[in-house]
Formats: sequence, C-alpha cells, structure tokens
Amino acid sequence: YPGFLERPEVANVLHTARVLYVTSFVLSTPPRAECAKVMAAEAVRRRTQGAAFALNLSSAGILLSVLPQVCDLLPQTHYLFGNCDELHAVRANSMRTSRLST
Repeated sequence: YPGFLERPEVANVLHTARVLYVTSFVLSTPPRAECAKVMAAEAVRRRTQGAAFALNLSSAGILLSVLPQVCDLLPQTHYLFGNCDELHAVRANSMRTSRLST
C-alpha cells in the first residue's frame, strides 16, 4: 500500500474528491499502479456519495506495456477517456492476451 496516500493532506483529498483521475502513464510502475488501484477502490466505495474514477488511456504506445493494469481498473472505471488510436490499441492488444472480451 502506498504510504504517502495516508498523509493527512493526501488522504483528505482522496476521501473528498468527486472525481479521481488517472492517466495510463502512471500505471507503468508497480507503486504508481497500486496508487491507481487504491484511488479506483475509493471512488467505488464512495459512489453513492457521487465519487467517480476516471481513466485516461493516454497513448496507444504506452498501452502496450500497461494493458494488464488498465484491464484491472476497467471494472471500477466510471469514465474512460481515449481517442480512436488508443481504443484500437486496447482492442488489438486485448485480443492477443484475451484480457477483454470483444
């Protein structure tokens, strides 16, 4: 668990933000990917209070290396941002890895 998320100034934002937003670039290292998981879980926990988790696919290139992390977050994602190239990259890579259904 990323300890810095427990610092009062960070925890306050995490527990009160309406939208928790992550770009796929941050999923490229395990500590940052774990932060994204914590943020997504917090948004789901507070969904009845209006919280939401947003994920930006960021770049078709980065998706090659972070697709497993993206797939793990998708069930908790309320808003997904991506352009056509990024969405095609997710689909093409997920078909190879069978991580998503088509």
